[in-house]
Amino acid sequence: MNELLVGYARVSTEQQDLTAQRDGLRALGVGDDRIYVDHGLTGTNRDRPGLRLALAACRAGDTLVVTKLDRVARSLPDARDILDELTKRNVKLSLGRLNPRSDRPRRTVVVQRARDGGGVRIRPDPHAHP
Repeated sequence: MNELLVGYARVSTEQQDLTAQRDGLRALGVGDDRIYVDHGLTGTNRDRPGLRLALAACRAGDTLVVTKLDRVARSLPDARDILDELTKRNVKLSLGRLNPRSDRPRRTVVVQRARDGGGVRIRPDPHAHP
């Protein structure tokens, strides 16, 4: 089965525009039919229909793509919960802009479990070119 890229975009107010995020997701290889959005919903509210659909669309081996971490989570505990859910389902999370020398995202988020209960650490993608 082919691994898919599933995109998620969010803006907090009805007056904000999703165009830049949609364009960024397309540039990262996400097809229009795989981009899920929440318009006018704050990131502090985890009950977001677009996020729920994006998470549901991800299968084992797929990658959830967002342009910035704050589009999917507004706090470290929320980010950790989402990453834990994705990790349990073998779904990767990709952040950010393209590396100009590669079609791979510049960063990936890695859940680093520490003895004190874990945390989120962002580190360079080992496959990206400098």
